Amino acid sequence: MTVELIERTTKLTNAEFRALRRNTDGRITDDFEMAWIWMTEAQKERLHGDDWSRGVDVDEELSYLAAEF
Repeated sequence: MTVELIERTTKLTNAEFRALRRNTDGRITDDFEMAWIWMTEAQKERLHGDDWSRGVDVDEELSYLAAEF
């Protein structure tokens, strides 16, 4: 299953979340920043620790961009 992340308008389903490509360590290898935006809070809580910290970085960067806008 290929998960569409670019032209998306809804959060990921659990099946789509599970279908995201991951490396042998369990880290998401698909376009992580786009995947993060479309994850539900429950899905984010299930992430590998490294992915969780990557997501926090994405949230921080987005907040800076929103403040500049």
